[in-house]
Amino acid sequence: MSDKYYESAFPVPEGSRRDTGMTLRDYFAAKAPAAPQKYIENQYHFDRTRNPYNEPHKPNLRSELEIQCDYSYEWADAMLKARNK
Repeated sequence: MSDKYYESAFPVPEGSRRDTGMTLRDYFAAKAPAAPQKYIENQYHFDRTRNPYNEPHKPNLRSELEIQCDYSYEWADAMLKARNK
């Protein structure tokens, strides 16, 4: 990912020793709308069909919360992409 993904959401003056806090990507992910329940169900079903027995050499099954978090960051990435146009 580019450095734009890791820009500070709340910039501080140059030379400040304060921690810059969350990134702009984190900020956008926090502001993302909740994933529709149908989307979560579809993703959960997709994970189950890829790895029905949760075998370690295949992609892990995600919980509903993990699916929601992935959705939020996908939303944030799309916001950053649109912002850079």
